[in-house]
Amino acid sequence: MNILCLDTSGKACSAAIACDDRIVAEQLVQNGRTHSATLMRLVDACFQYAGISPKEIDLVAVTNGPGSFTGLRIGMSTAKAFAQSCRCPVAALDTLAVVAENFAGNTETVVCSLLDARRERVFCRIQQGEAVLLSSGVYPVAEVTALLARQTVPVLLAGDGAEVYGEAMCAAIPRAQVAPMHLCCTRAAAMADLARKCAGRGAVFSAEEAALDYFVASQAEQSRKASR
Repeated sequence: MNILCLDTSGKACSAAIACDDRIVAEQLVQNGRTHSATLMRLVDACFQYAGISPKEIDLVAVTNGPGSFTGLRIGMSTAKAFAQSCRCPVAALDTLAVVAENFAGNTETVVCSLLDARRERVFCRIQQGEAVLLSSGVYPVAEVTALLARQTVPVLLAGDGAEVYGEAMCAAIPRAQVAPMHLCCTRAAAMADLARKCAGRGAVFSAEEAALDYFVASQAEQSRKASR
């Protein structure tokens, strides 16, 4: 199975191609430029290095939330275009689960995936191995910190939110540390196994059906509701 993986959910923009059980190409950029100006260049490079053409793609994987509203829309619209063109399904993946996938197989550590939701809140998912201790959602930073402080094993903080809250959280959580920089961000290469599992259980969508899960309303939607 050939899988094209796309992530535009956070500060990093990345693309990868997996062929069967190997990552054959990966491109990641975190330079502050808009993902709309970067993503297709990374995808083109992946196809060039992988030595395959878009028509050989069997599945497109994309992060569908949480994350940047604009970034998520760029990734999903690109995934839909490829899926429609290649006549293949889309695997829509939880961004926080993708962050945790950087540490797949590590059952001795609690992994806390974090994205900044602002106002002292985070999008968060906590797991140890395959056991999910806190499902993906929006939580106050203080609540997440208190939960992690009760853990008796090492804790790793990962994701864009770890850059914002990591130092303060580590000071309050025994045996906690921020993941190394090459594992702290969402990586497209980490999506391949999750996407393959989704395909195996039939949890994939057509290009028309694939949709985003923002977890919270956009600021514009919140303001509109407040003005009513």
